[in-house]
Amino acid sequence: MQLIIVMLTLAMYGLAAYLWRRDGVANYVIALAAGQLGTLLAPLWQTLYSFEYAVSLAPLFRVFGQDLPRTVIFGGWQAVLPAPVIF
Repeated sequence: MQLIIVMLTLAMYGLAAYLWRRDGVANYVIALAAGQLGTLLAPLWQTLYSFEYAVSLAPLFRVFGQDLPRTVIFGGWQAVLPAPVIF
């Protein structure tokens, strides 16, 4: 599962880089990066809403006493997927 998400993330960034080069605008790369940066707030949401990610997911780091798994960080681009699709 984690390998699939990493591969999809790399593929999406590759596609975004290609579209940046073709169209001359970085909208796609910016949208994908914004989604991944938005996942850095996940520990805040965990604290506010009292939920935890599965223990089987390897944590990348710990903030506010909450673990943030690698899979959540790498899968963050999906949060903004509708925006690049509309462009």
